[in-house]
Amino acid sequence: MEKIKELKHQPLIEVDIAKEINVEKISETHYTGLKPLLKSYLGRRGVYGGAICAQAVLVAIRSSPKGFRPNAMHTFFIRAVDEESVIDWKVQKISNGRSFVNRSVNAIQNGKLVFTANISLTLNNTLKLETKLRQGQGLELELGSKTFTYQATPGPKLDICNLREAELLGNSILHVSIKFPVASQPVDVLPYFIKYGVEGRETIRPLTPEYEYCAFTWITDWMELDRVLDVMGYKDIIATFDASLDHTVYFHDDDLDPTHWIAVSFKTTRLNHDRALLICNMFNDKGVHVATVVQERLFKGNFDKNKL
Repeated sequence: MEKIKELKHQPLIEVDIAKEINVEKISETHYTGLKPLLKSYLGRRGVYGGAICAQAVLVAIRSSPKGFRPNAMHTFFIRAVDEESVIDWKVQKISNGRSFVNRSVNAIQNGKLVFTANISLTLNNTLKLETKLRQGQGLELELGSKTFTYQATPGPKLDICNLREAELLGNSILHVSIKFPVASQPVDVLPYFIKYGVEGRETIRPLTPEYEYCAFTWITDWMELDRVLDVMGYKDIIATFDASLDHTVYFHDDDLDPTHWIAVSFKTTRLNHDRALLICNMFNDKGVHVATVVQERLFKGNFDKNKL
């Protein structure tokens, strides 16, 4: 990541996520990427995990009946994905119900399995309420799902990260902006903000509902654990290896536009045996808890004296 400097009088670069992750349908159970996926950094081995997950979500949506959107995805990274080759996606239609469908999607590259995902999709993933008149009684009823209440608004730990007092970083390769709190936090939860698109440099082409889910999924895999630990007060931890082993996302609501700032409450719950277990609660710009991310990372470094 690099610090974003103010750029005056320069046109914004238009970013279209469809050009990065779009797929071609070969058959009902076979899709292929139109271009190789992006690395997170030029010198890093393999493709960015968020790009792989985003394309998997796109394949799951495309292979499902119209109107279905992801409510949960469970994925495993089998081996590094080559940035020189496209991915072939093989789909198994596990179930087709009225309200839920389930898709198993496998990423094949150069004849080898590199990634697998099990994705559940639903027709009911919105908090929008309908108001109707109760017949004969003149009373209004609110029908539909209620607001997800657990941590429905960012608490004090998220308020620490004031947008005007944060360090702004950007990755123009991944089209991601991050705002970190300037000072180390005296708590075990790190608040930060993330969005799709580099602030002040890029403009995002309008997202369709399917690509909105894809772009949101894209930003869920951004985790620089050594930096996060440093900001949380665990100093001088240097990662010698840092890669996702798995990635699970629960989508609680469809009001998750990733082109607006998404607040993240990041917690490392366990770090041993070279593995770190991470949990992130993600809030939209209205303060609604729209997603939860659980991930285990293979993390090697000098943390023997830094127990969590």
